[in-house]
Amino acid sequence: MASLRQSLYEEPAARWTRGDTGICLALLSAFLVSRWLWIVANPQSSAYWEEAYRWVAVESLTGVAVFAGIGERSREGLELWDELQRRQVMDRTVLVFGQMKEPPGARFLIGFAALAVAEHFRDHEGRDVLFVVDNVYRYVQAGMEVSGLLGRMPSRVGYQPTLATELAELEERIASSATGSMTSVQAVYVPADDLTDPSATHTFAHLSASIVLSRKRAAQGFYPAIDPLRSDSKMLTPTVVGERHYRVAQEARRVLAEFARLAPPARVPDESLPERLTEREREVLRLVARGLSNREIGSQLHLAEGTIKNHVTSILDKLGVRDRTQAALRAREMGWI
Repeated sequence: MASLRQSLYEEPAARWTRGDTGICLALLSAFLVSRWLWIVANPQSSAYWEEAYRWVAVESLTGVAVFAGIGERSREGLELWDELQRRQVMDRTVLVFGQMKEPPGARFLIGFAALAVAEHFRDHEGRDVLFVVDNVYRYVQAGMEVSGLLGRMPSRVGYQPTLATELAELEERIASSATGSMTSVQAVYVPADDLTDPSATHTFAHLSASIVLSRKRAAQGFYPAIDPLRSDSKMLTPTVVGERHYRVAQEARRVLAEFARLAPPARVPDESLPERLTEREREVLRLVARGLSNREIGSQLHLAEGTIKNHVTSILDKLGVRDRTQAALRAREMGWI
């Protein structure tokens, strides 16, 4: 076991990939008491994962953290390695990687290899284990490739017929025992953001909580881009979090759901609108979107503040919005800036 740990420390074989706030805190505090956490990660989720890995208190962890990088890039793995070295937590961290360039069989088994390491610490050394997985979908994808190589008939949406069994074999081993606990944080990529996809539904069945990252909220500039209406936790009950906490969380969700219901429908984009903006107005609009004042914009474009004010007024009229913030959001939605 010592040689295994030493080789894992010295030869990182693959990589790791790392995606209102006040109102979400009432929900998140309930999510964090859960034994498992489900994160629906988007392709640009590396920054989220680096923050989340630190967020779950690796620095203050009394046990050991085991990270399983399933089918990820070498670049992200090196970034994680450097970050853990910088924070001086490698003495209680094990990294197990199977790169995306590896054969499907290796990528399929890397999760089980990491689990074996985690079970050793839990059962033989009596230590608490934080088991981090990125990405569960890559495990499913590898199983799908293996199934195709074995000549099995594909099931729904092209997944392997043994999808539910294979996920259960991995997920059901993540459990606490009399000698130690095992807590898991997992990233789950959802194809086309469809939570009814078989890979997502079968994974979700094994998990206690989900924090869903929303592309729409990220596009609107809300960070962390958490969708509180699609996120959920089986631990959010009066028995676990208390009656008052439960009522506050439910009322927060009710208010957010009502706000979403009353929100105006998305406007049909006017494709001819960019043509009606002059080149100067497009320059001003890009600077407005950066939050600059009329004076700052005028300084950059070498124009009088009054001239910039006239340009901004013209832009608001052409976009059909009332203020600079709405103009910037509209421009981002249309992909003009």
